Amino acid sequence: MGGKKEEKRRGIGEYLRMPASAGGTHMELNGNREAVVEGCGGILEYSEETVRVRTGKLVVKFVGRGLTVKCLTADSLVVEGFFTGVEFLM
Repeated sequence: MGGKKEEKRRGIGEYLRMPASAGGTHMELNGNREAVVEGCGGILEYSEETVRVRTGKLVVKFVGRGLTVKCLTADSLVVEGFFTGVEFLM
């Protein structure tokens, strides 16, 4: 019985990872509290409720409460807070 739950969790985790073909971007969500984005091209919008990030041809929009950018480098960032949604925009 536990095997089906494990398979389901593994499938959801794979679904939330962006493919490498999306401009060399890799994103991981750690629950609904942290997102690590590698290969980002910059922050387009930043507030406590919304963070929009350019990732190659896509824009990723994080929506939630108390959002902050905890770490920012030339090509990666970490967003923390309470996520209520993640959108992938063209």
